[in-house]
Amino acid sequence: MRIRPLSGEDVRTTLLPSMVQVYAAAFSQPPYRGVDAGSFAQTLERHAGRPGFLGFQADEDGELAGFAYGYTSRTGGWWHDRVRAALDAKVAAIWLDAPLEFVELAVQPRFQGRGVGGRLHDRLLEAARPSHRRAVLSTLEAETPAMHLYRRRGWQVVAQGVRFGPDDRYRILGRRLHPASMGEAGDFRVRRADPLDVEGIRAVAAGTWAEAYQGLIPKEVQHRLLAAWYAPEGLRAAIERAESPVLVAEEGGAVCGFAQMGMIGPETAELFRLYVLPTHQRVGLGQRLHEAVLQALRNRGHVVRAVEVTVEEGNRKGRTFYEKLGFRLLATSDEPLPGGGRLVTARYRVELP
Repeated sequence: MRIRPLSGEDVRTTLLPSMVQVYAAAFSQPPYRGVDAGSFAQTLERHAGRPGFLGFQADEDGELAGFAYGYTSRTGGWWHDRVRAALDAKVAAIWLDAPLEFVELAVQPRFQGRGVGGRLHDRLLEAARPSHRRAVLSTLEAETPAMHLYRRRGWQVVAQGVRFGPDDRYRILGRRLHPASMGEAGDFRVRRADPLDVEGIRAVAAGTWAEAYQGLIPKEVQHRLLAAWYAPEGLRAAIERAESPVLVAEEGGAVCGFAQMGMIGPETAELFRLYVLPTHQRVGLGQRLHEAVLQALRNRGHVVRAVEVTVEEGNRKGRTFYEKLGFRLLATSDEPLPGGGRLVTARYRVELP
């Protein structure tokens, strides 16, 4: 499978019919409603002439297998203006400041499941980095393969329930194209989680797991565990459970980290979860979440003199983070994974003043 650049001229002169065929095939099955090929052809030809057009195509043995493209999103664009109207003004100022508008990603059904979509996605964002700080897109508010891909690639949920017509509802997703800097740390807010944060938390969990557990937990096992441990109904219950507070960190209205802590014994708490997207790490956000969720527990009247946490033994970045906070290793254990396989974990504890 070859991935190569796709120019606006390529679209207009040679690839338009093939791209329409791929798009129609990719979006012909539920939950999608099918495609008006003629309308999409006109849209595609118009998009190919937009300023900042970037695209990539995947082909095998001379056949177009898939494509991805976008362009610089600006005021006056149909999608841009409708998304801006749906967002709070401060949120729009952050995410709609000339980002890459990630318009389409389509792969022929018979080529799906081979990583083609992920490769197209990654090449497009890589090409956009020199000229854009962020990327934005809209995707159907459903559990689609596209949504799974975007979660694992670190996209944040900026808005939900956005309509572009009378029928379907969409999520607006955003992604940093460059890591956060210490100078931006003050732009992040830590607050109590709300049930509306469920999708944002799920996205952060998938995005951090994809990096943290690469080579430690097989991808298919990650999918099963994420589906079980971060099911929407379970997360909503956790957020509403007063005895184990859940906090989130957000940037521009989009969740970029979260933490949960609860009591497990007299004066001893456990940090059940703490994750920060890779693009937002190394700016002190993990420590802020840890301190804030500990304080939230104390504010409920609990005396906390020690905190424990379990980390995958091979997660060197996670272990280093906790060791810098003063956690000391208690023990390691070998645990079975659901569906087969085993995982070695490290148990840590820190004594508090």
